Amino acid sequence: TVGGTASEIGGGTFANGAVSAAFVHLFNAEGTRLIRDWITGNGSKMRVYGPESEMTQELRTDPAIRHHEELFLNTHSSIGSRAYYPTEFGITDFLFANTDTLQNIGSYGLSVYYAGSNELTIVVSNTMGFNSLTAGLLPNIQSGPMSSIETWFWWKEPIK
Repeated sequence: TVGGTASEIGGGTFANGAVSAAFVHLFNAEGTRLIRDWITGNGSKMRVYGPESEMTQELRTDPAIRHHEELFLNTHSSIGSRAYYPTEFGITDFLFANTDTLQNIGSYGLSVYYAGSNELTIVVSNTMGFNSLTAGLLPNIQSGPMSSIETWFWWKEPIK
């Protein structure tokens, strides 16, 4: 918002300023390697982060994920049950998200599974791409710099 407003005051467009500010934020975020690889087009286009990953650990604290875990536990009760919750990420989330990782991945799909009588498996999936960065205004880039990276984050959660 600040980048967009400053751009407009300076004679540019709000959208261009907001996108420029988003790039600065993304480049300085905690998941720097993932962001750097996305910007440059380097590295694997499919990444899986397990429970030991710092980014996965950050996602475990997200209130929306905690909410959907509770919703799942209140509506499913048997081993083998599963549910999928698509989550949209908006400008408010970008400004006030509680982790750098959530700001970096934006919208995501959340899958919750009963892994056993006392355990859930949580999987967060996301396509990190230009479409997400521009809030759906522009399509994803298929190769080269800023081409999409599929990211998956997973962990197990004890049922309390």
